[in-house]
Amino acid sequence: MESGIESETIYMLASFTKPVNSNEVIPYISAVLKELNITEKVGDDATLSEISYYLSEIVCDRKVRINLGHVYRIALDTNCAFGLEPFYMLYYAWDELEELGVNYYYGGANKANIESLLKEEAQKWLNEHVID
Repeated sequence: MESGIESETIYMLASFTKPVNSNEVIPYISAVLKELNITEKVGDDATLSEISYYLSEIVCDRKVRINLGHVYRIALDTNCAFGLEPFYMLYYAWDELEELGVNYYYGGANKANIESLLKEEAQKWLNEHVID
């Protein structure tokens, strides 16, 4: 709407307020995507896109710890598929560093470099998993 695209389905989608029941909003999202000629991703493609988004946010230094938490949850849900093992380990390493001052999960990580190591892993993952 801000970019000047207006339609009944876009207005309907915009009318939802938080908290949103995903079952109610999914048909409107699908309709808007179809209307805008955007292919809706499902399954592994959707998961890869979601991971890519969170890791891009980390690389851009936006809500780094929160976005690591999102990637960690995906890693748990997928049994560390999609090459997410480093993020699983970094999540626990960061927790240990805060709680104990040391970590046994990610070699070489300390309080001074954990964030930069995370950003390096995120950039590496993005380079290896180019998303269209």
